[in-house]
Amino acid sequence: MPLASDSIKIQRVLAPDSKRSYRVGPLPVSPSSQRTSPMPGARFKARYTRMTKQNSNSSSSTDHDAELSPALRVRAQADQLFRAASESVRQRERYAKLVASSADDSELESTLRLASLCDELLGQAAQSYEDAVTADKGSADEPWRHTANALWIASREYGRRHHEVNESSRKLGQHSPSKLTELALQYDLEASALLALDHALSAYRKHCPDADCSGQSAKRARAS
Repeated sequence: MPLASDSIKIQRVLAPDSKRSYRVGPLPVSPSSQRTSPMPGARFKARYTRMTKQNSNSSSSTDHDAELSPALRVRAQADQLFRAASESVRQRERYAKLVASSADDSELESTLRLASLCDELLGQAAQSYEDAVTADKGSADEPWRHTANALWIASREYGRRHHEVNESSRKLGQHSPSKLTELALQYDLEASALLALDHALSAYRKHCPDADCSGQSAKRARAS
């Protein structure tokens, strides 16, 4: 077995002028390199055990979802829609506060990217809720369903207004400055849709406080 000092390694080095260069040199000898490494068979067995456990957990989750009745699946998707909408509103409010406080451009950019991702997930949650309602043939007389439907409508409306603002912003350079008034109006409509979404969240939270995993329900209860 060759000694560690005799082995050769290609090491990538970042030069001061930001050009990548490569040098060849001996591997450093450390006490840890003299320790006995685990046998390949043992490493494979440990990895196989982890993979088996992960597949088992994934199968259990899939079986659990399959066992849900259509009505329970609607409720689960409504709760998911609630949480997605809550995070989307929170990130939009956070971005607005950073803009008002003249935060650094890098922080604004990263926050806007996070808010856009939350908006995308909100759209997916709204579609999942719609699919669950379509598959459910039961009654929709429960009070929470009315607030869930209102939340779904508010989510779709906010998504539509936000999409219109994005499209108008991309085309801004192709139009005269008179289009700025129209764009400002669309921003106002988007802000109104976001406010309506926040109101829909409050209504759903009253009927389904257990859907709120952020602790806001408990804070409101203590405040009242």
